[in-house]
Amino acid sequence: MSWDKTYTIKDIAESVGVAPSTVSRVLNETSSSIPISESTRKKVLDAARKLNYAPNVNARRLARKDTNTIALLLPSCVTQGRNVFSDFTLVRMLEGVEEAILKKDYRLLLVFKSNKFILGREYLRMFHEGSIDGMLIWGYNYNDDYIDDLKNYPVILLNSMPRNAKGINYVGHDNIAGARATTQAVIDKGHRKLLYLSGAHNVSITHERIAGFRQAITENGLQLDEKDIFESGFYPENGYGLLKELYQNGRLKEYDAVVCANDDTAVGCYKAAAELGLSVPGDIAITGGDGVQPHLELNPTLTTFVVDSAQMGRLGISRLLELIKKKRKKPCQDIVPVKFKPGESI
Repeated sequence: MSWDKTYTIKDIAESVGVAPSTVSRVLNETSSSIPISESTRKKVLDAARKLNYAPNVNARRLARKDTNTIALLLPSCVTQGRNVFSDFTLVRMLEGVEEAILKKDYRLLLVFKSNKFILGREYLRMFHEGSIDGMLIWGYNYNDDYIDDLKNYPVILLNSMPRNAKGINYVGHDNIAGARATTQAVIDKGHRKLLYLSGAHNVSITHERIAGFRQAITENGLQLDEKDIFESGFYPENGYGLLKELYQNGRLKEYDAVVCANDDTAVGCYKAAAELGLSVPGDIAITGGDGVQPHLELNPTLTTFVVDSAQMGRLGISRLLELIKKKRKKPCQDIVPVKFKPGESI
């Protein structure tokens, strides 16, 4: 298959050995007096996916008016395991989206990702039926395999990206610089035995922040052992449980600082340290990342880096409208700068 070629319904029909009208009925889910067998339907869908087929969205738009509606695809509490709106980076991002979208007189449609939504490829149907003009996706992870279906549509990933981001539109933060800055601050304070608590390994943020941690370690000529990096998670209970476990098995005494993937993990570490009778930073230094929680009052104050999620939302809308209006020929891959925020925790 050539990625440079645009495949048509006729190409799919020839590949499967059926009439173009049959392919059209399957892809558009139209009814007919002549039934289509499930095996034929599966062959058509498999061929469409293999050929990376996308309908001529431009032609469809000529036949209808734009909807002035943008969809925002979010993880559901079922797939996420918790309310997605407990994520302050998402809430701040929505502030930026609201500001930008109202200026352009667009509507925002919230869509929660369910197994039915993905398996039924309903994200494509929204475009095919003319329900939306474009889509923002928040919470994409490496287990999601639907993004290739959307390469030819006005779609932007926010705050995450695939392993292979070629041809994918996204807006993210400079997570590498953020993690590097907090790690460097810890080293500048004289700490040399650093423990890193990462987020879940199925999202790009985790790997970017680990890369920033590694950079600072290497640039300062320190030894990095892979056993010093633990997969924790992004939530307080993750940091809390792991720090207590490391203390109980005697591993924590090997370190004088904990560099956390984000602020929530650091909050859990603060709580665990207090219960264990450890002072921060006297017994153990702690850093975080994100800096977006409005009421995060820790004593001592947390050393972290601040992401500008509102700017991510504004930029995401701006870039998406460029794609919708065909004002952009190359994929947009924007990185929003972060800001180091010193605290008393190191």
